[in-house]
Order: sequence, then structure tokens, then C-alpha cells
Amino acid sequence: MNKDKLDFLDDTWLKISEIKQLIEEQPKNKNHKDIFDNKADNFGYIINWENQVLNDNPNIKKIIREINSDILSMANIDFGKFSTSCLDKIKLFEEEYHQLRKCYL
Repeated sequence: MNKDKLDFLDDTWLKISEIKQLIEEQPKNKNHKDIFDNKADNFGYIINWENQVLNDNPNIKKIIREINSDILSMANIDFGKFSTSCLDKIKLFEEEYHQLRKCYL
């Protein structure tokens, strides 16, 4: 059971890490709508919201939803605000991820 939870958590972290990398590599003068192509647009659909890891850990679920919300609204805000907001939430996720991962090992 814990292996399934750990696998889900690690898979989610890989997806979020990819989003972080895309944000950090994005030239500041480029249109931020082009950042993710189809990758992040579908992020919310990649995550299985009913997974037990998320049900057991509402803080992780909340952070992921907030990251997803930032991504979905990025077309309506400037890149600086978007990247700062999203990277702050990714940092929170990373802290929670490492704590939770220890519990599943």
C-alpha cells in the first residue's frame, strides 16, 4: 500500500518539477502563454484527485490545486506574477513532499 502511495507521490513530484523547470527556463521577454504548450494545460487532469495520498493529506491536495489554478489562470496575469506565485507554491509542495515521503518509506 505504501509503495503505491510513494509511487503516486514521486510521479506527482516529477510532473511538478517539470513545471518548475519550464518556468525557470522561460525567457522573461517571451509570451508566457507559450511556456507549457500542452504540458501544463492538462496538469489538473494528469493528477488523480481521488488518490488516497491526496485524501490523506489535505495540505498537499490544496497546494496542488493552487498550482493548477495558477497554471490555468496564467493567460490572464503577467509572467512575473505567475512565476512568483507558482514557484512559491511549488516550494511549499516540495517541503510537504519530502516530509510525506519519509512517512511512506
